[in-house]
Amino acid sequence: MDFLSEKKKHDNLSKPVILTFATEVSEQIVTNSVSEVTETVIEQVVVWQNRPLDDLYPVVYLDCIVIKVHQEKRVIKKSMYLALGINAEGQKELLGCGCRRRRVSNSGFLY
Repeated sequence: MDFLSEKKKHDNLSKPVILTFATEVSEQIVTNSVSEVTETVIEQVVVWQNRPLDDLYPVVYLDCIVIKVHQEKRVIKKSMYLALGINAEGQKELLGCGCRRRRVSNSGFLY
């Protein structure tokens, strides 16, 4: 019985330490992974942003979705705008996207 009670004490003491360590390690892995992915695709994003667009898109869709994001230890709402065009050949193209703190007007996105 003495051995079991000592093991129980050990388990009760070690769980918070393990949970704290696991949380810190997982946050570090996530942070490192996001940085690595960002570094990998940033050049492709810049090329995409500076690509030439067609003069005419017969059909253009504008859409917005409101998402909740963590920013400065708070959860805030941001509006994610998308502009999708269909070119003269009938191919869909993402013309642009943007994120704003709140949905006031679309005018800032279209410029």
